[in-house]
Amino acid sequence: MSDIHVGDDVTFHGHVFNVRGLSPMSATPRRVLLENRETGETIEAPLDELEAELRDESAG
Repeated sequence: MSDIHVGDDVTFHGHVFNVRGLSPMSATPRRVLLENRETGETIEAPLDELEAELRDESAG
């Protein structure tokens, strides 16, 4: 279960992003819409990939 919510700031691939949206729980694979805090550019990323990077970041 994800602890990521719309409005959260997260670091992904070395950049700070704001979470703008999440795909529904029923969607497979789940995706997250991220907005780069510096440039305003939006990207979509697999939620599993974002969660793995956040776990690695907090572990170490």
